[in-house]
Amino acid sequence: MDRTAPALAAAVVSGALVAVQARVNAGLAERLDDPLLAAVLSFATGLVVVVAVVLARPTARNRAASQDSGDAASHTPTIASVTASGLKL
Repeated sequence: MDRTAPALAAAVVSGALVAVQARVNAGLAERLDDPLLAAVLSFATGLVVVVAVVLARPTARNRAASQDSGDAASHTPTIASVTASGLKL
């Protein structure tokens, strides 16, 4: 299955959202009259959304359940396992 087209579409949408986020943050800072508070609110909102998305994934729920059962050591990522899975550090 060719995943080039969906990846390209995701990259374009992500790039557009960066510009939208900058404008939203500027408007929030102006409205609150406090750029630091606007940055904190923006970061906190993004963090909550990312955590919700990650926890909504079945693999994340399964991993959390296995860690609760005392099997945390087998799921703790190491630099070797992260780089072996394709992520570059």
